[in-house]
Amino acid sequence: MINRTRKRITLLAASFILCGIYLFCARHFAAASPQKETEHGEEMYCYVNGREGIEGTRILSQRVDKKNYLFLPSGMDLSALQINFSCPLGEWVTFEDTLIRDKVLIDVLNKGTYNKEKEFYQLSFQVCNAEGLNKDFKLRIMQSEYIPAVFLVSDDPENEGRGWVESTPDHSNVAEASVYEMDEEGNLICKQKAEKLRIRGNFTASAKKKAYQMKLRAKEDMLEIGEPRKSFALLANSYDTTLQHNTITYHLGKELGLSDSPDCRPVDVYYDGEYAGNYLLTELPGISRTNVAIEENGSYFMQIDYSHYMEREHYLELSNGMFVTLEEPEHCSQEQIEYVRGIWEELAKLTTYGGVHPTNGKTIEDYLDLDSYARYYLVQQFSKNPDGFSSSTYCYIPSDEDKIYFCSPWDFDLCYGIDHQVSELLNPNGYYPDNVGSDISTIPVVAQRIKDIYDEEMYPVVEDILLGDLEEKGDYIKSLAGYNEEIYASQKMNYKLWDFNQTGMTTLYKSYEDSVADLKDFVEKRHNWLSRAIEGWAGCREAEEVGLVVEKPLAGMPLEEQISLSDKWCGGKIFSADILEQDKYFEPLKEYHYRILLMSQYGSSFSDKVAVTSNLGKVESQNMLENGMMEVVLNVGVPEVTDTVYEGVNYAPVYNKEYYLAHYPEVVDFVGTEDDAVLEYFVTEGMNQAHQGCEDFDVKVYIARYLMFDGWEYPDIYMHYLTDGIFQEWSGRL
Repeated sequence: MINRTRKRITLLAASFILCGIYLFCARHFAAASPQKETEHGEEMYCYVNGREGIEGTRILSQRVDKKNYLFLPSGMDLSALQINFSCPLGEWVTFEDTLIRDKVLIDVLNKGTYNKEKEFYQLSFQVCNAEGLNKDFKLRIMQSEYIPAVFLVSDDPENEGRGWVESTPDHSNVAEASVYEMDEEGNLICKQKAEKLRIRGNFTASAKKKAYQMKLRAKEDMLEIGEPRKSFALLANSYDTTLQHNTITYHLGKELGLSDSPDCRPVDVYYDGEYAGNYLLTELPGISRTNVAIEENGSYFMQIDYSHYMEREHYLELSNGMFVTLEEPEHCSQEQIEYVRGIWEELAKLTTYGGVHPTNGKTIEDYLDLDSYARYYLVQQFSKNPDGFSSSTYCYIPSDEDKIYFCSPWDFDLCYGIDHQVSELLNPNGYYPDNVGSDISTIPVVAQRIKDIYDEEMYPVVEDILLGDLEEKGDYIKSLAGYNEEIYASQKMNYKLWDFNQTGMTTLYKSYEDSVADLKDFVEKRHNWLSRAIEGWAGCREAEEVGLVVEKPLAGMPLEEQISLSDKWCGGKIFSADILEQDKYFEPLKEYHYRILLMSQYGSSFSDKVAVTSNLGKVESQNMLENGMMEVVLNVGVPEVTDTVYEGVNYAPVYNKEYYLAHYPEVVDFVGTEDDAVLEYFVTEGMNQAHQGCEDFDVKVYIARYLMFDGWEYPDIYMHYLTDGIFQEWSGRL
């Protein structure tokens, strides 16, 4: 906040910086009242004539909402701001009735008018000429605080400047630039050449505020951690209105001992003189980032990625449905690819068989580093990451072990309850992610390690530091209040340039303060729920109760997907399920019996008195088999035939008769109100016209959200949701 800067100025005398501002006034201003601000703000620009190495680095004044703004970095001395003018022949500038020939030193803190509500200073100048022009020109000055600034200066700004770099979402436009970094007190800490500067991101590349990636000619310690590096990212946090999700989560990972969590810090970015906004300067994931002593030659850096795997040169489609891309080394032989595939397939088999290999007797510890997985899992669950174990999930195999390590948590823009694509993400309760990768956590020996790390490390970090008072700090993480204070002034400038809500798929907020308050509320509730949930995990104990949950059948849904455990961390696991005495699906008046095989997982076993219960039907028998599994026969009774089944397909997820008729009353004129007739009309006519048959699914929302249905007929898109999308937890609800 600028008024806090007033108190700091006297302490910054040793780091005094002059900002030279050259205001090029238009030769012919339109006649106007002296009280009207000029409409030619784009003709102004300024230079930072400060410390060694950044002479000529510009800070442009920018036109925002028909007002002229100058956005300054931390450490600039507003009590002595040098402003330089260059006006056309016959025109001059005055300030407080004093003629300015070429420059003036202004104490902005005392001479400027401070707007307390909007937190800027305003200076008023007069542009005059001999013909009677007397034009009022106002300049609003905002300043960041507490964080460094990064200046990107294109080698060829005319042909390969910011606009050119940002014009290709596929990242193909790559420029060269000079990179300067000033710390929060105005000291130059980096002066280097960027050999490659481009935009980055997949989904985020479509945002208005672009993220950048740069590779420097030589290593620089831009994060001041004592570890110089060549490659860095500048994350825009476009979809996170708090601008804090990534910072908090990376620091949480480091605080938990996931030491290859990226080092990072917020910065103000200036690109070719224009203020670009608040960014997160961070390292990039990669083999060189891992802090385990491994050789690059013979090591493999990988990503679990269900979304963009086909864009990579090498990727694996595993038997459990997981997709893994090989990120490093860049080029792999077929032998190397099959080696990596073999380790992942063995891990998948171990997960299927509860943590013990069915043929060689090896256990989960032989193929997976439990500590790195446990810490990674906790970070994903705490943040409720929609991409957890499905995208931006990094891991590596070191050269001296046939074992997978999880590392480098990445990309948390849409976390902490703001993503509306999946309804479960908005609720601070519940497990998410809940997929193949997270299923490893249910193996008792893994669950016990997660439980121990949570109790001993994560709970006190969140309780005492993250949710603590303003001054609370750990080795890496600090309080939510501390993060908010750190970027408060910067976010004020950022949101002068950028829309506060940049996407329709996240929570919409009225103010920055509202988004920060919502983040705190979510973190508090998530912390409380997670602590209760993990406390209830059995871990390495005997399983004394196994609860079955049976859902009503859905057309095309495998039986194994209808049956689940009420507590996945009870120590048991469903190995298989089938239907006894089945002649026909939905056969009237027939009782159905499910035969379910349960197995105990590594680190646990079934108690002699284990009880099996079910939410539906009756457990008719449970017997221990010679192979150690338990056979359970469940009588689920007679299935209900509903009024949403048409030609063997259950349309319940996309159709509700009452809703449909309320929104399309003309259907009654065509077919009446009989259940079968209305349903048939919806399937044969309504779906062709993209009718919305229920509150939870709108085919047009589904198309717009997933952008993969070019050329598809509407009925085929409904069927995609019923047979595929619904099981991936895709949403067609606005």
